[in-house]
Amino acid sequence: MSKPLGYFDIKDALAQNGCPVCRLEARAADSAIDTLLWESVNDVSTRHHLNAARGFCRTHSEQLIRHGAALGVSIIMRDVVHKVTEILAAGTFQDSPGLGVRKKLPGFNHGSSPATTALVKSLSPQAACPICTAQHAAGIRYLQTLTTFFTGADALVADYRRSDGLCLPHFQQALGFVTDAETFNALAEAQLHIWRQLTGQLDEFIRKSDYRFQHEKMGHEGDAWQRALAAIAGGTKWIR
Repeated sequence: MSKPLGYFDIKDALAQNGCPVCRLEARAADSAIDTLLWESVNDVSTRHHLNAARGFCRTHSEQLIRHGAALGVSIIMRDVVHKVTEILAAGTFQDSPGLGVRKKLPGFNHGSSPATTALVKSLSPQAACPICTAQHAAGIRYLQTLTTFFTGADALVADYRRSDGLCLPHFQQALGFVTDAETFNALAEAQLHIWRQLTGQLDEFIRKSDYRFQHEKMGHEGDAWQRALAAIAGGTKWIR
């Protein structure tokens, strides 16, 4: 079977720290941001989508704070701010009979007034963050490649066993692409091996943190607590 480019990306990522798909998704997000800033700022359909999405999610808004991005971000966000300004200016307080009485009743939810529901809905994103969409699509491609080539010729299972493995969210996604018992057994065994190693390292960190053993120098277990956070939650914050 011929190998897609994603095969080599996965193989390289498995040799580095952290969940390989989290790492590759972050790279895809960076690439999508660069393409947007340098090629699509003035594209009408892109600007329309960004207006509907109310710009970007919090995570990718923070990633947009980068050298050389100021002008492109200003052009994009000027449209978005103008759009929400228009929506608010046209918004109204939609009172309804008996609202004042209901507000005094036990159990009334003061955080979701029906008088402002339509405005809140209009101000909310009407489309997904485009960077989230690109990142998610890349993750799916890489997970499909990983599970396709996990066993058999040019298998990735050995690389996987030596790695930090997939984070829990991506491991759950990967299981959804497994279609044969051989791949399932190999993937489950490799992940169990990785998690058991991590558990042992956490045990050793806890032991050496006891005052009776503080004279023992920390080894690889020294950052096990950070790797455990990454292993369960995912993300690139903990990737070294």
